Amino acid sequence: MEEHYQSSHFNQFCPESRVSLAIGRSWSSSEFLAAQKVRSYAMHHIELLFQNKVDIILSPATPCTAPLMRDDVASHGESNLSETTALMKYMIHGNLTGIPGLVFPIAYDDETSLPISLQLQAAHWREDLLFRVARHSQDILRGGIAKPALYVDLNDILDVSWPLRGLIPRLAAALFGGEDCCHQGKDC
Repeated sequence: MEEHYQSSHFNQFCPESRVSLAIGRSWSSSEFLAAQKVRSYAMHHIELLFQNKVDIILSPATPCTAPLMRDDVASHGESNLSETTALMKYMIHGNLTGIPGLVFPIAYDDETSLPISLQLQAAHWREDLLFRVARHSQDILRGGIAKPALYVDLNDILDVSWPLRGLIPRLAAALFGGEDCCHQGKDC
């Protein structure tokens, strides 16, 4: 394993990834197994939550809008653990348990024009429910959200020869405008 950390390939990772890999490298196998037990415990409890109590977990996507990037971040990267931890406050349990999530904007900050978003999370294999709730939420908000002063539509800047160009709008139309779908006999 040591040769991977000394290779030129390792140095091609961004600084944040190298820090994460170095932290992971310091864990023993018993610590890794203990972490997997905690993960299994959390997965069991989130499954019970979705089976017995809730269909969707709704939360802010982040506790604040994105912080402004300093000039040197593009060239040197950034590893600000306290800021990253704060921004990930509402998605940690989703990352730990592997449940699907979807984030969509509901407003834009007046000062920075950055999006203010909600996060939806659902049981495993219920992405269909996430898309339906997000669609209905956006239908409710459709007239109330103006695009910010600086707005870039990725479909407008993608290379025309890119094979997946236009796939996202077609996929969205199929998901939101098509027939109702069901998963494993459950109503969506």
